[in-house]
Amino acid sequence: MLKNKEKFESRDFRILAVDFDGTLAKNEYPKIGEANIRLISMLSQLREQGKVQLILYTCRVDPYLQEAIDWCKLRGLEFDAINDNVQFIKDCWDENGPKPFADWYLDDKSFPIDFDLWRSDATHPSWFICMEALLTEDRDA
Repeated sequence: MLKNKEKFESRDFRILAVDFDGTLAKNEYPKIGEANIRLISMLSQLREQGKVQLILYTCRVDPYLQEAIDWCKLRGLEFDAINDNVQFIKDCWDENGPKPFADWYLDDKSFPIDFDLWRSDATHPSWFICMEALLTEDRDA
């Protein structure tokens, strides 16, 4: 049950749950594939600006999970939670359910990610344009 509705509804940031294999990195599990530099850069910037809180939402378990966390950190991407709700959500709700709450779930299983289109010298794919617009919109507009 929502215990702090006013706090929850007045937040000025989005919560994104981001998959690792096939989204942040090309899917070569258990190895780590090529980095999706454009997405990593965009997410890092939005987090630094306070526009998003990030959840790494992945099926990886240790030692592969820790490898993914370290790999992201080396590329400047850090998370507010790993396979769990961000602290803000825990503070607003009475219970912490098994599925993390997010405004969006970025996952190659829900939307195909063509890594060739994500290279910095390529034309913006429609998915990137949509994400950029959604993440930079004014929540009160």
